Amino acid sequence: MRLGPGSTQGKLFWGLLAGMVLLLAACARGDGTPPEIRISQPLGGSTIPDDGVAVQGEALDDNGVARLTYQLNGGVEHPVGITVGRQVPFDFAVTGLAEGDNTVLVNAYDTTGLKSTAKVEFRRAPRNAPPQVGLNEPADGSTTASSSIAVKGVAADDRGVTALSYRLNGGSEKPVSINQGKSVPFFFSVSGLQSGANTLEVIAYDAAGLKGSASLRVTYSAASASTPKLSIGQPADGAVVSADTVRVLGSASDDKGVTRLSYKLNDEAEESFGVNPSAQVNIDHTLGFLKPGANVVVVSAYDSEGNKGSRSFTVNYTPPPTPPSLSLSEPANGSTVSSSTVAVRGTASDDTLVSHVSYQLNGGNEQNVSISAGKSVSLSFNVGGLRQGGNTLTVHAYDNNNTRTSVTLSLTYASGTNAAPSVTISSPANNSSTGSSAVRVLGTASDDQGVTRLGFKLNGEPEETVNVTPGKSVPFDRTIGTLQSGSNTLTVFAYDEAGLKGQASVSVTYNPTTPPPPPPPTGSLNFRRVQIDAESPQSAWMKSIGDLNGDGLPDLIIGGDNVELVWYEAPGWTKRTIDSASRSQSGSAVADLDKDGDLDVIYGTHWYENANGAGTSWAKHGLGNAGTHDVVVADFNRDGKPDVAMRGETDSVVTVFLQNSKTSWSSFDIDPGYGRNGLAAGDIDRDGWPDLAVGGVWMRNPGGGGGGWGRYTFAPGWEPYASVVLEDLSGDGRLDAVMAPSERAGEVAWLEAPADPKNAWARHAIEGGVESVHSLDVLDFDRDGDLDVVGSEFRGGKRLFVWLRSGSSWSAQVIGTEGLHQTRVADIGSDGDYDVFGHVCPEPEACFGTGPVVLMENQPASGSSNRVLVFSKTESFRHDSIPDGVAAIRQLGSLNGFGVDATEDAAAFTSANLARYRAVVFLNTQGNVLNASQQSALQQYIQGGGGFVGVHSAADTLNGWPWYVRLVGAKFSSEIRASGLRLTVTDGSHPSSQGLPSPWYFEVEAYNFDVNPRVNGATVLLNLDESYVGGGTMGADHPVAWYHLYDGGRSWYTNLGSDKADYSDPKFLAHLLGGIQWAGNFGLSAAGRLPDDPQVRLGPAGPGQLPGMVAGRLAPFLSGWGG
Repeated sequence: MRLGPGSTQGKLFWGLLAGMVLLLAACARGDGTPPEIRISQPLGGSTIPDDGVAVQGEALDDNGVARLTYQLNGGVEHPVGITVGRQVPFDFAVTGLAEGDNTVLVNAYDTTGLKSTAKVEFRRAPRNAPPQVGLNEPADGSTTASSSIAVKGVAADDRGVTALSYRLNGGSEKPVSINQGKSVPFFFSVSGLQSGANTLEVIAYDAAGLKGSASLRVTYSAASASTPKLSIGQPADGAVVSADTVRVLGSASDDKGVTRLSYKLNDEAEESFGVNPSAQVNIDHTLGFLKPGANVVVVSAYDSEGNKGSRSFTVNYTPPPTPPSLSLSEPANGSTVSSSTVAVRGTASDDTLVSHVSYQLNGGNEQNVSISAGKSVSLSFNVGGLRQGGNTLTVHAYDNNNTRTSVTLSLTYASGTNAAPSVTISSPANNSSTGSSAVRVLGTASDDQGVTRLGFKLNGEPEETVNVTPGKSVPFDRTIGTLQSGSNTLTVFAYDEAGLKGQASVSVTYNPTTPPPPPPPTGSLNFRRVQIDAESPQSAWMKSIGDLNGDGLPDLIIGGDNVELVWYEAPGWTKRTIDSASRSQSGSAVADLDKDGDLDVIYGTHWYENANGAGTSWAKHGLGNAGTHDVVVADFNRDGKPDVAMRGETDSVVTVFLQNSKTSWSSFDIDPGYGRNGLAAGDIDRDGWPDLAVGGVWMRNPGGGGGGWGRYTFAPGWEPYASVVLEDLSGDGRLDAVMAPSERAGEVAWLEAPADPKNAWARHAIEGGVESVHSLDVLDFDRDGDLDVVGSEFRGGKRLFVWLRSGSSWSAQVIGTEGLHQTRVADIGSDGDYDVFGHVCPEPEACFGTGPVVLMENQPASGSSNRVLVFSKTESFRHDSIPDGVAAIRQLGSLNGFGVDATEDAAAFTSANLARYRAVVFLNTQGNVLNASQQSALQQYIQGGGGFVGVHSAADTLNGWPWYVRLVGAKFSSEIRASGLRLTVTDGSHPSSQGLPSPWYFEVEAYNFDVNPRVNGATVLLNLDESYVGGGTMGADHPVAWYHLYDGGRSWYTNLGSDKADYSDPKFLAHLLGGIQWAGNFGLSAAGRLPDDPQVRLGPAGPGQLPGMVAGRLAPFLSGWGG
């Protein structure tokens, strides 16, 4: 059928077709709306100092902006280059401005030809006229309900605006911080408006000293009683800060209740936060990011009727200086030169000024380079005095704030004329013999170009190399052992800068005498039961260990369900109350939550603040609602404050409490979807954020302190009631998991973490057929260098197990059968071995009721003496670091298998008493601290093979007794006090110097000594670099630490250890521990363990504690907190 135009069907068809064409045309055209233009710069009404102005903004159109033009003061259209699009940004320059008023029109055309126009009006400042000031806010003649206002505007001048100030009501001028320039926007706050009319004058000065100003009037009408009132305590108006964020503290009040707070920084949008409605709410909010110079902050409060009160103030942000940029084009790093003088070329630049340039050759003094100071400086100078072989050249550039940038080059000078060093061994003589297994080697190495390194070799053993202070003649004094019975060959090597080697050898015959007895055993398993209390608190499910009174001894903490929370004070176990009514399902932790230097107690959903640091005054603080079967502490959002996580036993949910302040906590929940008992914290994926683990599932911390934690199964099908501990059992740096059934029967096992902990973990059985092991501790119980496991059944066989590890196998030692519940392990006796704390569960099915509080005390093996005596008596001057030193040595003993007794009573110096100790530590003693009989006892002790350790002012002790002075090695002559010392390691093979950095920068006072201790037979371990600090009198060889065999015994001394901070420095603690171990002749088969070793649990191993805790204190995981 044909549809003619005249037929009815045809009319309908052609009508529909025409409508569709018109519709498609309309769609192609868009909606007929012209483009939208938004101009952001310049501001309308502003003053422009130059002949040109930058015009910035954007044009928008659904069909696309096809063309852009502008007109100046009604002139012709000028095209602007753009890229066609729906949203087109523009930024173009308009020149030829007229003096006075100017108008710029911006025209935008879309793809259909539709046009729109936007206009901006501004003024061109007169040439050579005073500055022009334009005020945008507040409006002239406006009224405000606040006594403070925010002022916004622009000052302009063709010579440059150099200063800005304001005057309120004819008062004195007050300066405003600005960035100088020809066009200076400003935004600041003015406070102190008087009730009624006020006049504000803003004044600008230019580089010629001309002044321009603008004024406005504003009326202050005090807010009614129904308007919220604000009080800002921090920061002060006009405060100067060096960070780009600012914390605002204060309060807002209203008789109808404050319902909302808002914050506005400069021109940014207002940020609004709802609050719990209250007549008074606290303000605590951090704003960022500040711009350099003046910033205006407006804080507002709203009441339930929508009434608003505001306060504004100014904060001036001064950014830290940016160091200069330094680039060296020659010589090339790592290059070899044939001359002892090298040409240096390069460029130094800085935003402000490069003020001076210097260089150092081989760590020597800085030498200034002649330059013309400026923002960009070309460098061209010569450096002479390169030594044969390797050299280090460091160039420094400084700005006018003395901020420094450095570039270091390695250069090799090879002249081709160097000969190998010569070595002379003066002792022992060639073909001599000895009855000692160690021999002292003395001599000199020399070289025209300088000896840089020495090597020592015994028989076929590997060469031991030692770096020395380079010199043409270098003496050496080193003890080498262990000799083999019969003939031995000792070889000394010397190396120069070019790597050439010289050597000399001697033959020594060793005729062994009766060998000394081996050191006594450590880590014994010889227990006796000590009853601390006949009756525990009711249902005493919770135990923890921590030094609550700061005396260096671990105290015992125990609590139950809705009963008293108590602690037993070591060593006499005096019972003291923390709270008369408290409750927890068993979860607790000990940590310094408020970071005031003492230990607090977390128990259930409360934490108890150790108010006086002595454990006798406690302040109770709530955390929030959560289950309390397990509690752990970690800095989950890495803000420097300890946080708390806990879970109950009725569901799997874990609640994390983030610490805002000690009285303010925020929380969120994580549901692992599995398990009812068990919780541990640790960095499982090694990304720096503490994660969480329950029985068979671990949750990944995404960072940032919020939700979104990932969930990964590492032990499929594990018993939901579990004990779990995270430790590195495999020694690969990854946290593994040790688990046991906490309420039912099952297996104790450890799960080995793979490189990617999201993958499957290998399961290794430790013991099967155990029941209700409610807690686990993982530590090196037998001190053999690997980690063991401790746990107790409170049902079933009621066995207290120590599972000892040897390689991949485990052996179980049962040390009790009373059914202890929730055991804790630490060196409670401070005697170098581990003890177990718990209570006897009277009703195993639920452990209700009361039972004896028990300590399973680990006794030293019969006849062994594994103790040191710390003596700290002073006669006149006393170092305030002594208590810290005593506590640190106690802790080192606990970790490394020796007990510690501390005294200031010289009556301890009897022959019978000293015989109990492997070493005596003179810890910052001073003066004549021993009488004649006590001196005799010390001398007999050393002659009998005893060990002596001297710390710092031990060299200013008994200076009138020559025998003691030689025992120490030297005596105090004068003091060097400086902000920092540079130490060099002269012998890195000794236990007390292994692993120390060289150079080692140390904040401590140091001594000049009456003699070099080498003259008394000492081997020097550390030297002081006198070129780095003034006051030294001993020259290039200034000993700081040394050791020697003396009069039948061993003596070790360090000049370090004067300050409190030394005893929390891991490097110094390693140094001190090595000295004690060497002087006491302890076994050194395993590396010494330090409080900052993340692989060792240093105190009680409870649910609330992380690897690295010291008696319950937080260690390296938590940014340096700890005990």
